Amino acid sequence: MTKNLAKEQSPETPVSRPNKGAKQIKATGAHYTPPGLALFLAKLALEDVSQQRPITVLDPACGDGSLLLAIAEVAEQRTGHQIQAVAIDRDPDSVLATREALASNNPAIRTTTRTGDYLHLAINSFASPGELNFKPMTDDPLDPVDVIIANPPYVRTQVLGASESRRLSRMLGLSGRVDLYHAFVRAMAMSLKPGGTLALLCSNRFLTTLSGQAVRDTLESEFTLRQIFDLGDTKLFGAAVLPAIVIATKGKTTAKTCCKFHRVYEVQNGDQTVQAKRRPTVLEALEQKKAPVAEEFGRIFCIERGTLSTNNGHGHSWTLTSRDSERWLNQVRKKTVCTFADIGKIRVGIKTTADKVFIRTDWRTLEPHERPEADLLRPLMTHKVACRWRFAEPDRSVLYPHTMKDGKKVTVKISDFPRAEAYLEQHRSRLQSRKYLIEAGRNWYELWVPQLPADWGLPRIVWPDISEAPKFALDLSGAIVNGDCYWLTLRDNRDDDWLALMLGIANSEFALQFYDTVCGNRLYAGRRRYITQYVSQFPLPDINTVPSRKIIEKVKMILAREAKPEDADQSEIDRLVRLAFGIKEKIPR
Repeated sequence: MTKNLAKEQSPETPVSRPNKGAKQIKATGAHYTPPGLALFLAKLALEDVSQQRPITVLDPACGDGSLLLAIAEVAEQRTGHQIQAVAIDRDPDSVLATREALASNNPAIRTTTRTGDYLHLAINSFASPGELNFKPMTDDPLDPVDVIIANPPYVRTQVLGASESRRLSRMLGLSGRVDLYHAFVRAMAMSLKPGGTLALLCSNRFLTTLSGQAVRDTLESEFTLRQIFDLGDTKLFGAAVLPAIVIATKGKTTAKTCCKFHRVYEVQNGDQTVQAKRRPTVLEALEQKKAPVAEEFGRIFCIERGTLSTNNGHGHSWTLTSRDSERWLNQVRKKTVCTFADIGKIRVGIKTTADKVFIRTDWRTLEPHERPEADLLRPLMTHKVACRWRFAEPDRSVLYPHTMKDGKKVTVKISDFPRAEAYLEQHRSRLQSRKYLIEAGRNWYELWVPQLPADWGLPRIVWPDISEAPKFALDLSGAIVNGDCYWLTLRDNRDDDWLALMLGIANSEFALQFYDTVCGNRLYAGRRRYITQYVSQFPLPDINTVPSRKIIEKVKMILAREAKPEDADQSEIDRLVRLAFGIKEKIPR
């Protein structure tokens, strides 16, 4: 009999796991799937699979075999399922562990194991001659399979390396920045039989980020999507990434289908939805399909259910939609005349790629001969001083060797600043190790992304990249903005009143609702990413309506007072913004 994985193993310690250190995990992207999550994924994988014939199930990055073990257990519980397992991994220890685990848990299961690079195997096996710039192999190719259950390696482009990323893009016909699991999704689409099932556990980043567009395109063009689970900040998975599950069928259907979408995130303090005595765990609640809340490790989670929206008319993120949210968005669209991107130019702050050299709080403690000249030291706004409406006083400064000359951005001649030169010379080897900067023909002492020096003096809105609540602030100080923040300046010939209107909307409860409905990129503990891709979509009403003029007036009143805004001020802003868009209340959960 197959051992019950969920009962006999704790979620954190599956048996037979090959030993991998932190560096190897980062390099290979190998994070093993906890048994409870593996069983949940296996049940979804076999939910609609016919029991009339043997089923070939592939795990292309098998690790310790937990996914195939889970498939075997579920198949045994559902009489009639006959499983033929195919396990592939680059790590011979992982392949051996999988083979031994399957043999000891279910000796009757037919198992084929292969040590090798699945991406190469798939391309060599399934690409047509001349397709993808690759020739099919003739010796021992892979056969197409009925089911793929996978937790592919998660390796970001930065770790993968630019050359390897470009190689995979070329081989698999991908575009843009390619993370390793992007390539796996493309290859898995090639490996499935028509009508075959994909059960994929991966990072939820692909749902909302620009870099995830390649994955969204592949899933949308090659599959009929059945279910998506955004498991958010549940921490059911050992990796640092937030996980998602995709269940899809190979091939497109002519019938109109709706993909079910489930979203799970921790409830923050004060949320009134948590009213239950005994709450199921997250996976129990998802299996029950009705429970609105769950509890895991003493934390409370809200479970939202709806259908997948692949394009809300505000961008191409994949988000959860419902009748209520669609009605809400339709009303917002009626009152929207433009977006933040139409009125303002949004940029990230500077990126030094050597912060310990260029950014300090203690410049005055340096020896006088190596203390950079005041002309090159500029106050720096960072997320550490971020507040709603107004940033606190900057607590650090940046050595900024850039200026304007004849209307163009230039790098200063460092020999004209002997003290700054003396300081930077102490760090020359560190700065010259930034090969990407040197190869671009830049000076060794430059910032990698300095932005345009002339724009620092413009009125602007500044906000942190990541925060649990909106923290948009008006800034007139001329300070430089760090790379952990973003900033917006008005496009040409726009009245300054637009800044006040945008500030009021961005800091409102409405903007938070819009973000969660349209952008959806939530992180741990209620934090959200306010990057250009999302903030640029924020809607704006007609600036000349009565509610808009009152928002502008109220924001200017808040900014004119030195005292911290009161709760009544925020409530009034929230009310006026709702009025400007014709919104009466929040979207019901």
